Amino acid sequence: MKKIMLIPMTISMLIACNPNKQQAKEEKPADSSAAVQKMAVTYPFSHKYSINWQPGDDKITLMVLETFKKYVDGDVAGAMENFGDTIELNFDYYHYRGPRDSVKAMFTTERANMASDIVEHDTWLGAYYPDYKATWVTMWYKEKWTDKKGKMDSAYHADDIMVKDGKILEIDGKMRHFPKPQKKM
Repeated sequence: MKKIMLIPMTISMLIACNPNKQQAKEEKPADSSAAVQKMAVTYPFSHKYSINWQPGDDKITLMVLETFKKYVDGDVAGAMENFGDTIELNFDYYHYRGPRDSVKAMFTTERANMASDIVEHDTWLGAYYPDYKATWVTMWYKEKWTDKKGKMDSAYHADDIMVKDGKILEIDGKMRHFPKPQKKM
């Protein structure tokens, strides 16, 4: 009889003393929609731009991706429909700020020199900055292209596209070229 009582008592004690189950109950918030409390952080560097952001509107991100897809497919005129009247471009060793028509002419010439353009996205992120009332969409992708002379090249891109009042106003592009393959001896 003592052995029979010992088994249920042991099981009861193990269940009652299981710290993982107790912790799980304590860590679970009463309301699953409760906001996560932010801890005050002191960063080792100061920042030039606002770090106050929140997830961006998926419709704006979709508009940017569809605009980019039109360019890749060779429809520069269609892509330019979503650009503002004045556009700023920031690329490696290049800065331009001017009217949409001039940017359209640049993009048309650039795209016309390509026989093919293939893009493989890793991911993208839309972030809304309430301080500026603007959304930045960042895209990370690999691009492979062939020019009209048959020369092939590729690069990895991280592009930041600023959208305000439903229009693309700025593109800040960063690019990393892949090393050329080593010739076999």
